[in-house]
Amino acid sequence: MLYRTDIELRTGFELSLNMSSLFQGAMMEQVREHGHEDYGERLHQSELHPYTQHLECRDGVWHWVLTFLDDEAHEKIWRDSLAGLGAIELRDKEQVIPFGEIREESMSLRDLNEVFNTSGDAWGIALSFVTPTCFKSNGRYVYMPELSFILQSAMKKYDAVMEGEQLYDHDTLEDLCGAAAIQNFSLRSQFLSLEGVRIPGFAGRMTVRCPRSRTMTAFLAMLMTFAGFSGIGIKTGMGMGAVRTEICPRKEARS
Repeated sequence: MLYRTDIELRTGFELSLNMSSLFQGAMMEQVREHGHEDYGERLHQSELHPYTQHLECRDGVWHWVLTFLDDEAHEKIWRDSLAGLGAIELRDKEQVIPFGEIREESMSLRDLNEVFNTSGDAWGIALSFVTPTCFKSNGRYVYMPELSFILQSAMKKYDAVMEGEQLYDHDTLEDLCGAAAIQNFSLRSQFLSLEGVRIPGFAGRMTVRCPRSRTMTAFLAMLMTFAGFSGIGIKTGMGMGAVRTEICPRKEARS
């Protein structure tokens, strides 16, 4: 199962995206304090985390959004460690931030398959990059919105958490990149400071289409729906790469 938990934050002071790593640190403190030290160490050593977390401001209200890519992460991080708190303490800042409204949603592998089965006629898939998104290749940051990096990242994250499923291989990626194209975009460069290091990235909105293939359109819709939980690119556990996905029906796209 995939899970998303959206927590409204009731704070009397201004937050910023650059505080994302502080929230990750506070989260991991709670995991350890609630008896999951071994699990916390596994998460620390893992390259592909089974969770993401980020901050975002909507309509003037800050939210802390966490996603969990398997049942174990949801249980040990959220249900056991955070769900009963009512607030999160940022010890480095000596601040306690109360929780407001909490919204939860989940998606099963069957639900993802249903996205594939029903999205072949979609006009395109709109992607909103909520927090700065960046990739790493050959030891260097890549912070241009290259479609091949976006798709490769989502495919590898899918393979890492879906037992018995494998999407990524070079030929499949080439086929999808050949079928897909960015239709329109409104993007900007944006840095995120994490633990004193400024990491370049991009944020904004783009629409991706596979105009000549229903199968590739359906595959893209399913993959990007998953990416809405897994995030895109590097450091998704520290607040980067958060993306929202919207499948655009053909009739709405023409109106």
